[in-house]
Amino acid sequence: MRTKRDLPIAVLGAGFTGLSAAHSLAKKGFKVLVFEKKGEAGGLSSCYRVNGYSIERFYHHLSGSDATTRGLMRELGLLSRLEWRKASTAYLLGKRAYKMDSVVEIGRFPGLGLLDKMRLGMTVLQSRFLDQDVEKLDKTSAEAWVKGSLGERAYENFFEPLLRSKYGENAGKVSAAWLMGRIRFRSHRGLGGEGLGYPRNSYSEIISRLVLEAQRNGAEFRFGEEAAAISGEPPELRIETPEGEFRASAAISTLPPQAVVSLAKPGKNVAKLLESIRYQGVLCMLLSLKRPLLKDGTYWLNIKSGDSPLGAVIEHTNFQTPAGMKAAEHLLYVPLYVQNWQREAERKTDAEIAELMLGELRKILPFSGSDVNWWRMAREKHAAPIYEVGYLEKLNSVPGSVRGIHLAGMMRSFPERSVEDSIRQGLQAAEKVSRGGEDGGAHGPA
Repeated sequence: MRTKRDLPIAVLGAGFTGLSAAHSLAKKGFKVLVFEKKGEAGGLSSCYRVNGYSIERFYHHLSGSDATTRGLMRELGLLSRLEWRKASTAYLLGKRAYKMDSVVEIGRFPGLGLLDKMRLGMTVLQSRFLDQDVEKLDKTSAEAWVKGSLGERAYENFFEPLLRSKYGENAGKVSAAWLMGRIRFRSHRGLGGEGLGYPRNSYSEIISRLVLEAQRNGAEFRFGEEAAAISGEPPELRIETPEGEFRASAAISTLPPQAVVSLAKPGKNVAKLLESIRYQGVLCMLLSLKRPLLKDGTYWLNIKSGDSPLGAVIEHTNFQTPAGMKAAEHLLYVPLYVQNWQREAERKTDAEIAELMLGELRKILPFSGSDVNWWRMAREKHAAPIYEVGYLEKLNSVPGSVRGIHLAGMMRSFPERSVEDSIRQGLQAAEKVSRGGEDGGAHGPA
C-alpha cells in the first residue's frame, strides 16, 4: 500500500500562492507536482516580454509593510534588486488633476472640506490598527460607514468613484473592512509622498527564481496542463488532466472556489458555500506611448470625472523605467473591472475593448491615438472576490480543505488582496499540508 511519502503533493496554479507553496514544500524535501493551465508561471503577476524588457500584465508594486515578500526575496538572493521610490498620486476631479502627495497638496483638494480632511487623516492612522476592528467593520457596508464616519461629501467626492469603478453595481454591498484594508495598504507615506517598492527587472525576477529553486529541489511543473477532475481521498488523490491521470497524497488549490466545486464535487452544503463567494473580472490595457500622458510625474491618478467607468490610470514609467528599455517609451495601465464577464468581456474582441477604453481616456485626459506605439490587453475572469458585507463570517465557515484539497489563494485574502498576502497564503498552506493538517497533508518528506 502506498504511503503519503510515496506520492507528490499537487499544487493547482502557479501564481504567487502556488509558487510559494511549491518552493516551500520542495525545500523541505517533499515531492511536488504543479499544474498550471497557462504556458507560464506568475498568474496575475505574469509579464509580457517586449522590446527587450519585462513588464507585468497587471500593474504591481510593493508597500512598505510587505515584510513577507521582502523575506522571500532575501531568501532567494533578490533583495538587492528591490528598489524603493517615491510614487506620486493625484486625483482627477472633473477635468483637473490635484496632487495628493503632501499635507499641503491634500489641503488644496477642493472635493473635501477642512473637517473632511481631518477625519480622513484620522482614518488613515486608524487603518494601521485594522486587525482589531475587522470583524466589526465587516458587518457594515463601506458606503454606510464612510457616510456615518466621514460624511456625505467625503463619500461622494472621494470614495464613491473608487467603489463604483471597482465594483460597479455591487458598490453598495462592499464591506467597510475591505475599504479600510485598502486604505491601510496605501497608508505608508511620508511628508513628501508614498514610498513604493519594485523589483529592478519586474516581478518576473521573483517568479523565475521561485520556479528555478523549486525545480532544483525536485518539483515538477506541468505548464499548459489544467486539472479537469479530482477524485479519491487522502492519502491517494487521483488528478485527471487532458494529458493523463496523476496520483498525489494531497493538493493545494489556488483556484477560485467555483473551480474547486467543479473539480472535486464536494457535498451539497460545502458546494453551496463555496459558490456563494462571488468573483469579478478585470480587463487591463497596457499602452506604450511616445510621450508621457501624466506630464506632472503622477504615477497613480484616481478619477472622478462625469460618468467615466475608469477609476484610475497608472503611468508605470513615472514610477520605474523597466530595466532593458532602450527606446523612449512611456507605459500606461488602463484597468476596467467587469461584473458581467459574458456581456462585457467574453463577447468582445481585444480591439473592441481597446477602442472603448481609448474613447473613455480621450474624454477625460489630453490623449491622442497618434501617441500610441503599441498596446496589449490582459483579461482575467476571476480577478478577485467581491468583498461583500459579511465576507469574513462566510470565509470563516469555509472548511480548510475539501477531500484532501487545501483551499488557499485569493478567496482567503481578506480584507485586502496583494502579492504579499498571496505569498503568505502559499507559505501557510505549505506548512499546514506538510504537517498533515486539515485532512490533506503528507507527514514527512520523501
